[in-house]
Amino acid sequence: MSTTAKAQVPEHIKELVSFLNDRNPQVREQAVELVLGMCGTPEGHAQLVHTEATIYLCRMLGDSNEKIAQNAVQALINLSEDPHFVPKMLKGNVISRLLDMILENPNLSASTLQYCIQLLSNVSIDPEGAKKVLNLDEPTLKGYYLTKLVTLFLKQFEVTDSDKYGWVANILTNVTQLKEGRDMLMEPKRGIVKAVLPYIEYQHSPVRKRGVLAMLRNCLFEKDHHGQFLDPELDFLSFLLMPIRGNEVFSEEKDTVGMPRRLLNVSQQKIRDPDIETRRMVVDCLILLTSTKQGRQYLKDNKAFPIVREYDKNEEDEELSMTIYKLVHVLLLDDPEDEPSSSDQPLAIEPSPAQKQHTASSSTSSTSTPAPAPVPEPKIVELPDEPLPAAKPAAAPAASKPTVVEAKKIDVDEAGEPIEEL
Repeated sequence: MSTTAKAQVPEHIKELVSFLNDRNPQVREQAVELVLGMCGTPEGHAQLVHTEATIYLCRMLGDSNEKIAQNAVQALINLSEDPHFVPKMLKGNVISRLLDMILENPNLSASTLQYCIQLLSNVSIDPEGAKKVLNLDEPTLKGYYLTKLVTLFLKQFEVTDSDKYGWVANILTNVTQLKEGRDMLMEPKRGIVKAVLPYIEYQHSPVRKRGVLAMLRNCLFEKDHHGQFLDPELDFLSFLLMPIRGNEVFSEEKDTVGMPRRLLNVSQQKIRDPDIETRRMVVDCLILLTSTKQGRQYLKDNKAFPIVREYDKNEEDEELSMTIYKLVHVLLLDDPEDEPSSSDQPLAIEPSPAQKQHTASSSTSSTSTPAPAPVPEPKIVELPDEPLPAAKPAAAPAASKPTVVEAKKIDVDEAGEPIEEL
């Protein structure tokens, strides 16, 4: 940080930020309320970016006064929308502080707990944050926090309650942007994939449902793990296809023999998932399964085609419909006995809006995924060994602001100096 940048910070802002580190809890409480208001505006971000506010707010996460801690979490959530602040948070040990609050403080209120999980979701979008969640720098603790977070995520809760653990799904998505995270989540002894599959159909918490699908989508980039997804005991396809399954009755033998029972016997009230992002991620997962001959055969044997065919007729989104069209043709093609190596590559996956947002926020140069070759017969598109930015395992979108924070006005006297309120 340059001396010039520091000099640009107004004196009254410097003084306000210094109060965040005051020994008097009443002073800290009033100071964090004022800073919280500033964190809700771009102007406030500009005033705080060259101060120690981020470090002080991270320290306040462990404050014995929960009101102070909660306001600090909310302020950090708002600041985490700005990529300039996240490295400062990581430097301030925000990950370990948050995990201590989430895992070690049984007296934490539900609202503060939910804010902590949302903030952990936001900061783990950064790959360095994801590494810290996985404890990759501490071999003896590798995966410890991940196991604890999954346990919380799988806790039962009443649907009338706020889903305070729902944002853990986005943390799981974020750690699977790393190969180490994908490998860890796919370890058979952990049983994580089987445990989270039911949430693909979960309508009471869109965050939970989308997060699980995004996590599975990221894991499907690892072809070495496809065998686990194809295990009949997992019954993966019957969960994955349910969001795009309508109430159609399949009676012809060519459509029904091999179809999982859950998919074959649905009620007449069954409707497709109304959430387009859910449907988009289901299609992405199916496309990634076509990246190997084994996966394509699995989809054909389990009669994915009739369900995708009927879904194709009903999808109103034009862009998604074009992707489904390519998938349908892949499912209709017969694989040659000696297939070329290029056929072990998935169709190009276009980025979802959330992925585009993440790519832009991380200042990654945008590179288009290769388009299907214009040949008479549809072919599987070859992708490079390392997925392009648009198609790589993606982090979850940032949590929205937990509250609408009104920026508090700092009153000034006739001379333009701030009126002391602390």
